[in-house]
Amino acid sequence: MRGAHYLLDLPGVPRLAVVCAYEHHMGYDGSGYPATDPGWQQNVCSQMTTVSDFFDALRTRRVYRDSMDYGTVAAMMLDGAGTHFHPVLTRNFLRILGSRDKVGMHLNP
Repeated sequence: MRGAHYLLDLPGVPRLAVVCAYEHHMGYDGSGYPATDPGWQQNVCSQMTTVSDFFDALRTRRVYRDSMDYGTVAAMMLDGAGTHFHPVLTRNFLRILGSRDKVGMHLNP
């Protein structure tokens, strides 16, 4: 919520960026945060950001842990498809990344 409020006060920031900052930790099933009123419809751009943010967070090496391999992250995402993640967006995201990897565009150099 703080990020969304910060962006809201910056001139020239598209409103969709504010919405994505606000919603991208919400689950597809309404779980996560921030808590919203029943019936809240998460923006599809926020749903895409949720998918890509989760993938990036686990595939990127952090000071407190190593990156996770693609297969493990993909399995976690598919397990959460329909609950935490939009199922179609998740499968398409992984399909695109999988096809890129097959043609030699490795995702983890």
